[in-house]
Amino acid sequence: MPLGLPAEQIAAAVERDVVGRGLRGIGEPTPPPGQAARIEPVLQASSDQGGFPVIVHGFAPTTAEDLQTLAALTRRYPRVPLVVSQLGGLNWMDAVELVRDTPTMYLELSTAGIIFAVRLAITEIPERTLFGSDAPYGDPVLARATVERVTTSGEIRDRVLGATAAALFGLTWSPRVPPRRGVTGRRRRPGRRCSRWRDRSRPCAPRPST
Repeated sequence: MPLGLPAEQIAAAVERDVVGRGLRGIGEPTPPPGQAARIEPVLQASSDQGGFPVIVHGFAPTTAEDLQTLAALTRRYPRVPLVVSQLGGLNWMDAVELVRDTPTMYLELSTAGIIFAVRLAITEIPERTLFGSDAPYGDPVLARATVERVTTSGEIRDRVLGATAAALFGLTWSPRVPPRRGVTGRRRRPGRRCSRWRDRSRPCAPRPST
């Protein structure tokens, strides 16, 4: 969503490009440092359309002062959920505190510099933290492993990994059920037992009879 346009043009863009296309949210406004107030027309347009979630860039150029401004704007537009991405960047401690104290703010967990930041965020705001990986710059597998490392299996982990985002964006979600140990879905070839590392010039050893 481009910033710097007149408010009426931003409102028209939200109606045309978000509502008109059946999208579920608005992202990712990235105002210059110290100018987070420039996203207010986006929040106003979202509120006028019923309150689409707005995802705001959380890492640089966003500053600690900008996070304070975003929290104040969120309180001004309580119908609009505001998601701070990338854990608020280097200002993650400020981001966790502000999101905790602002009921309609959420925190996305990608690009964490230390695992303690993810653990603290989930502990303080378990119902408003969202899994994220910042792919292709980040790795979704490692990001998921980080969440799983600091949570136990159950409701909180499910919320962070997808349930909260599904509720926020009006989607259907169910937790991934890991396969039972030893069940891979692959069928063995009957009759012979082979190692993948065998000498390919030699036949497989016969499978012992039972």
